[in-house]
Amino acid sequence: MALYRHVPSKGELVRLMSEAVFDGEPPGPRPSGWRARLEREARWLWGQYQRHPWLARAMASLTRPMASPHALRYIERVLSALNGTGLTPPQVIHVHLALLGYAQGVAAAVELETQARQDTGMTPEEWMASNEQRMETIQTTGSYPNLSTLFDQEEFDLELDTLFEFGLARMLDGVEALIEPKRSSSGPEAKPRQRSARQ
Repeated sequence: MALYRHVPSKGELVRLMSEAVFDGEPPGPRPSGWRARLEREARWLWGQYQRHPWLARAMASLTRPMASPHALRYIERVLSALNGTGLTPPQVIHVHLALLGYAQGVAAAVELETQARQDTGMTPEEWMASNEQRMETIQTTGSYPNLSTLFDQEEFDLELDTLFEFGLARMLDGVEALIEPKRSSSGPEAKPRQRSARQ
């Protein structure tokens, strides 16, 4: 409560904390190519969310963005990565918001896991072990044949880093599918490619 002697509200406190988190950028030189640059920015953002689990909720509103100069620098870096790709302005902003929303969505699990550890005192593995018998009882009813047999041959451990990287790659594959036709249709090899595709 002593902090509120210096800031007028919780909202302003969160804004200042967010400013501090976004004050910086990924280390090292910026890579070339839109995909490598977007990967770099998305992983930097993911790292910030992991270090500051409260941040995903604080930045969650896509339609009411926080007035934060440092956060705007992050957005500027993402938008600049898409320069020269041939995407329209609405497509560029949608790519940015889709990546931001994806990172925030996965990061929400980080905050929930932090809270769950505090509430239960158990790690995810301990929690799964404590619920294993109940899960098995539900699955033996035969109502969930795909879920029940999915990992018969291979074990699966959910890691948020792995999940984030998998989803990031698939999203950027989608962005690439959006960009490549624009590049090929404007390049000198566009017509030969189209003729060979019909053959």
